[in-house]
Amino acid sequence: MGIRDFLKGKIDKHGGAVGAAKAVVTKPVRLVTGGHGMRSAEPDASVNPDLIREALASVPKERDADGFVAVAPVQMITDKKPGTFNIEKETVAVYRHEGQLFAIDSACTHEDGPLGESEVEAGGIITCPYHDWRFELSTGACLTDPARPVSCYAVKEVDGFVWIGHRTTEGSKERGGEHDDGLKMDV
Repeated sequence: MGIRDFLKGKIDKHGGAVGAAKAVVTKPVRLVTGGHGMRSAEPDASVNPDLIREALASVPKERDADGFVAVAPVQMITDKKPGTFNIEKETVAVYRHEGQLFAIDSACTHEDGPLGESEVEAGGIITCPYHDWRFELSTGACLTDPARPVSCYAVKEVDGFVWIGHRTTEGSKERGGEHDDGLKMDV
């Protein structure tokens, strides 16, 4: 799905352009603080907000003995809801897939699209919402251009919190390239 399909789907979901505009203006936005800065546009209805606030207040502020940083209570990362966290100068997307946690660089190696907004597909694949570049969640391998993987990070679940550690694989620093969303570029 490319950006056009993504936007069309959002507009259709709200009954056309006018409905979508109303939804944007009236939709509550949740800004979560605590941990190391999670961003989220929609609260998960299955999670009790009071418990989340309480858990966020108790997120450890210091790194653990292995250098990991606590970012959120475990219940904030579900199979359907990844989290995006700012850790120092890195933005890391954390996913839960088939009961296991995965952490990758949130910036797509094509044009820095927000991988943290992607849902996990069958086989542990995520697709960038901007131009459909595809990545393996477990390795960071890019299926669209094998020379352009994203970084992966160590991640663990301890004492009810998600902890992100050191980079385990190095991602590509190169950006730009062909689009895989059916759009043609005139140069």
